[in-house]
Amino acid sequence: MKIIGVGKDQYVTSLEGMIDGRILPWVQDSNSDDYPVWTNYDASQRDVFFINYEGVIDTSFNITPYNPSNPDDVSYLMNLILSMREEMVVTYTGPVWHVSNSGSNVMGNGSSENPFLTIQKGIDLAISGDTVLVDSGLYLASNAIYDKNIVLGSRYLFTGDTSYISSTIIDGTGEGCPLMIYGDINDSCRITGFTIQNGITGCVYGQGGGMYVEGVNPRIDNLIIRNNYSTNYGGGIHIVSSPTLEHIIIENNQAAELGGGIYVGYNANPIMNNIEIINNSAIHGGGIYVSDSSNIILNNSLIAQNFVISDYPNYPNYPTDGYGGIEIIGATVELNKCTIANNIGGGIYLISGSQLTMTNSIYWGNNPIMVEVGPSVGVNLFSASYSNIQYGWEGAENIDLNPLFCSVETGDYRIAENSPCIGSGENESNIGKYDIGCGLIYDGPTWHVNNSSSFDIMDGSENYPFESIQQAIDYTNPNDTVLVASGNYGGFNLNKRDLIVGSHYLLDYDESYIEETSIVLLANDFNTNENIIINDVQSSRLTGFTLDSTAIVCEKSNITIDHIKIMNNIFSYGYGNEYQGAIVINES
Repeated sequence: MKIIGVGKDQYVTSLEGMIDGRILPWVQDSNSDDYPVWTNYDASQRDVFFINYEGVIDTSFNITPYNPSNPDDVSYLMNLILSMREEMVVTYTGPVWHVSNSGSNVMGNGSSENPFLTIQKGIDLAISGDTVLVDSGLYLASNAIYDKNIVLGSRYLFTGDTSYISSTIIDGTGEGCPLMIYGDINDSCRITGFTIQNGITGCVYGQGGGMYVEGVNPRIDNLIIRNNYSTNYGGGIHIVSSPTLEHIIIENNQAAELGGGIYVGYNANPIMNNIEIINNSAIHGGGIYVSDSSNIILNNSLIAQNFVISDYPNYPNYPTDGYGGIEIIGATVELNKCTIANNIGGGIYLISGSQLTMTNSIYWGNNPIMVEVGPSVGVNLFSASYSNIQYGWEGAENIDLNPLFCSVETGDYRIAENSPCIGSGENESNIGKYDIGCGLIYDGPTWHVNNSSSFDIMDGSENYPFESIQQAIDYTNPNDTVLVASGNYGGFNLNKRDLIVGSHYLLDYDESYIEETSIVLLANDFNTNENIIINDVQSSRLTGFTLDSTAIVCEKSNITIDHIKIMNNIFSYGYGNEYQGAIVINES
């Protein structure tokens, strides 16, 4: 059988091969003695029938004879088909508009049988209350929802199958904005079930590499926002409204200026639940940057391994040091049951009249929380309760103990069976985002270091020692001991933690360990300092090392330094070089 058809707005000289999917002519050779020869156009006479959308043949429109080489026959047949289309074609009106990689913006009508090819086509035809349902696939175009309270979702929306989140991808490669939401939008507008990736510039003046949200309070949930870049603010998502965000992974995004993962500004009031903000970067606020009288609430969330871009150390617009975790500038933030861990370049920073409230949360593996004080920086307040805060913080039921994450190396921030966070939160709840995820973990009080070890698993025990002194310090509880085997090690920072740090000289007072255990300048070691920085400790001890081209810097500390050999240091006076002597003592 050969089916031929005519498009409504097309001028044709031949009907062959033109299929429009509604009402089609059926051409047969009526002179055949056996079954009709549907494809034999050499026959001298043709019967033409019509087959409708349901596949039923209507013989009342039989045309015989029909000669496809005769323009009059072709014209008559074409006009007859078009007249029948006018009578029989039913326009699809939703309310569910379907999008598929196998669809068409020309031939499709948005029905499940004839989906559109692009997401924006579905958005354009949808009205408030409608749903745009997107099949699995890769969609390479900019998309914007303006003044429409619609639902845009993958098939996760109707199935709850989370595999659709990673298999339904809005990709910004070659386009400016993977998804923008703005205008008169309320909480009946929902975005759910996508991966949004590879935005390369930002949606509005370089803002929002993956998403830009300006509508009043849309619902945004069950997304992965990754590998996006903004030339301005908000590498992953830029928020200047009050959406509700839930179950979203924001990872590997970058902003050239502020808010690598999330930027929140201009009186925005977002509520965020179960968010994971991982490995994002910016000059300021690698994870989150909150400013301009905004107020955010962040529950059951992870902010980890975000960092500060150091490519522009003297960037004129923002000359101060940036912070990898959260920067709060003239805004208010509430954190409850969150885990903030291992952010590089500073953990949390408050300035310009900011407030941060932390409850039931873990703050570990970051630099100390920085709350600016002074007449020119506004009144900045940080209060914490029922939280595990490294270096300590005054507040109801706060602790300062190693949370015992299951595996920092693999990004597993669940807590071990013997974690001090278990039952230490408000109403005897667990502290942090995650519950128990593994068995017992080594917890000192002696933490072993040996850089000649090559174990895949390192927990600081005698059998599985850490490779660097700083690693061990980061795991300690107050008054623990860091015991270092013979070898060469980089410098470290002993900050607000009273410890004993010593070579194996501690074990039997064998002075040969002093020569055999050296702290040296390891220029390419990202995890170490050039010197030994002792800051704000009260009863620590450093013993049994040779310091070669490495200084000891004591800031506001009381420490015992004994059985130490210091050599090959050069003192060069000048800003930034004072610490190149042997020992620097300041308020200590």
